[in-house]
Amino acid sequence: MGTETNRQINIYKMNSKKVLIFVAILTVAIVIVAVGLFLAFSGKGGVGSSTSGGSGVSGAKSLQFTVKTTGGSTPSVEYTYYGKNIGGSNLDIRVEYTSSSFNYVYIVNGELKKVWVETNGQWLDLSSQYQSQAASWGTTFDDYRTFLSGYGGSGSYTYHSTNGETAQYTSVVLNPSLPDSLFTH
Repeated sequence: MGTETNRQINIYKMNSKKVLIFVAILTVAIVIVAVGLFLAFSGKGGVGSSTSGGSGVSGAKSLQFTVKTTGGSTPSVEYTYYGKNIGGSNLDIRVEYTSSSFNYVYIVNGELKKVWVETNGQWLDLSSQYQSQAASWGTTFDDYRTFLSGYGGSGSYTYHSTNGETAQYTSVVLNPSLPDSLFTH
């Protein structure tokens, strides 16, 4: 009976390692896509169009939006972003992505200095990489905010870069009340 129990423990350990390896590979792929989107849209100039006039999101302390990117060399993807404590040293970011093959949630908690990623129900703590993760996701979030500089305060907003990429923003909410629980695991 002891041999059977050891065998089950070893199978469990092997399956746990496979899940962690899968989550780590998926995390790297997500970061690569995010960096690709950042490079595709940053520094290339462009023009935005809104369904209403306004001064953008510059004064927002919290922000929620969905963005779908299309065109260019990056794949077409849709994410929902949540940001809290914008402009402060403790920026909280939550990114959600859903597709037919997988789902993920990425959380960067600036106050706790923690990072978590969830893929199809499996959570991975990346807090040991907080500085690099916070810098990467913070830059991506700030770039999307910059692209929203012409947002009018209601309706959708589209940003067209000069090289053919498009970012379509919908469900934009300025200064939403975002609970702390949204940025923890």
